Amino acid sequence: MDTCSKCGSPRSPNDQFCHFCGAALTAPPTAAPTTPSPAPTPAATPAVKRPDLVGIVSFGFLLVILGIVFGLNPNAGLELYQWIESSAKAAYATRPPDTLLASTELFFALATLSGLVTAGLRYANDRTNLLRPIADALGALGTLSFTVLVGLYAQLRVSGPSALAIQAAVVGVLIVTYVAWAVTLSRRARHVREVAAATTDRRET
Repeated sequence: MDTCSKCGSPRSPNDQFCHFCGAALTAPPTAAPTTPSPAPTPAATPAVKRPDLVGIVSFGFLLVILGIVFGLNPNAGLELYQWIESSAKAAYATRPPDTLLASTELFFALATLSGLVTAGLRYANDRTNLLRPIADALGALGTLSFTVLVGLYAQLRVSGPSALAIQAAVVGVLIVTYVAWAVTLSRRARHVREVAAATTDRRET
């Protein structure tokens, strides 16, 4: 039972004035409705970045290649240092020793094989991204070109400046080829997205 706030006499909920003292009565306070607190949104799970297994395999190939080259020519590092030192003293690039040229040719020949294998592994691992395998394959072709030029230079069939000029031209062609592939694949992907969006719009209408 509610009571008058002035005289304490009992009152009914609908009374506007007290029947005993005549004081104006206010409506009894009503409890404010409680709104349920929103449920906490679950934190977004960060995407797990997969390790580049193909890159790890490629690094393993590099270690194997270095092991083979230095195993066949343990003095390759010393010969390279002496050649750089003699070229610096002479103020021009002197001719490297034949053993160093042979080691260089072997290194880049094995690096060419490693690049082609890496390109194949990348294509087999993810066929949705063709730019990485294409880049590895074109890089392997550039390495193969350098290998051939080193062999021709070792056989005195081409001079050092001519070999460098040819290699620069080959690298330029490979870069242009890569850019052309990238533009072609980008246009093809954009065309596929546009066709898919148009098909979705027709279905919705």
